[in-house]
Amino acid sequence: MKSLTITCFLALLSFAAQAQEVVLESPVFAADCAADSTLTRSGQSLKVLLPTIVAQLDSGTISRKRCTMAVPFVAPPGLQVGVETVSVEATSSLGRGTRATLSAEAFLASGKGVVLKKSLRGPRTLSAQYNANASAIQWSRCGGAGILRLNSSIVLQGKRPSTLSMSEVGLVLKTRPCQMARAR
Repeated sequence: MKSLTITCFLALLSFAAQAQEVVLESPVFAADCAADSTLTRSGQSLKVLLPTIVAQLDSGTISRKRCTMAVPFVAPPGLQVGVETVSVEATSSLGRGTRATLSAEAFLASGKGVVLKKSLRGPRTLSAQYNANASAIQWSRCGGAGILRLNSSIVLQGKRPSTLSMSEVGLVLKTRPCQMARAR
């Protein structure tokens, strides 16, 4: 009898944990996003894989690429959702005097969000990950539906052969009880 009670309790905990997860619908990609761009999830962490977002300069002066994404979501009952962290994985090979900028902004539709912007200058070759944490998280409605947006871009400026690619944008979602919102 005791083991049956424990099993039922564990099943209820598992059900409650699943009920507390943010529900994400299929993402919609636009702009220069490749057809094989994907969104993967592990708990509250999301990864947007951008297999072919590459800016390249041969002899020109500027090259820009961008990728935008929209993901409808539903916050669990009694909880609000916000974006806590944005990270970017990038690789560059910059010629002398070339300037590169990579940026990613994650936000809830009709609001402001977490912005990550990094500037590089050549000559430089690197593969790196950059992170930005939100100082003031924008929160969704309590237990409501919304749209998570991501705008990412890479820009090269210069006259020497150079490349800049963004292979992944990471997002970390955070939830909080709705009562916290009323207490502020």
